[in-house]
Amino acid sequence: MSATQGQAGFTLIETLVALCILVVGVLGVTRMFSEGRRIFGDVEQRRSAVWWAHDKLEAKLGQEYETLVAPTNGSERIEGGVLVGEDEREGLVRGWRIEVDRPAPGLTSISVATQWIERGAPRSVRLVGFKSRGE
Repeated sequence: MSATQGQAGFTLIETLVALCILVVGVLGVTRMFSEGRRIFGDVEQRRSAVWWAHDKLEAKLGQEYETLVAPTNGSERIEGGVLVGEDEREGLVRGWRIEVDRPAPGLTSISVATQWIERGAPRSVRLVGFKSRGE
């Protein structure tokens, strides 16, 4: 009986092919995890931007109607009868505009926009609320 008959096992070529397939699979899984982390970071940035805009909108909606267009800090100013403000935090820029009697008399429009850069492209979110004189 010869030495090659009756022996079971893998050849060197079969082992190298299996190893290459395993490496491609591991690289694919690694890429998937790194892409997931990047997407999670983008989602976290968007969540922060929306939350920050919502926070300012709620603060302005909570003010008395008569005080809405009075600057409350150094980041606010009056431009043509419109209160305009802007501040910045952790790569986010938030701006707001408060227009009295717009879109109708007795109704004030409050607009808050947050902007940021995501993978080299500018992104933004805008929230708009209205406050009536009777609230």
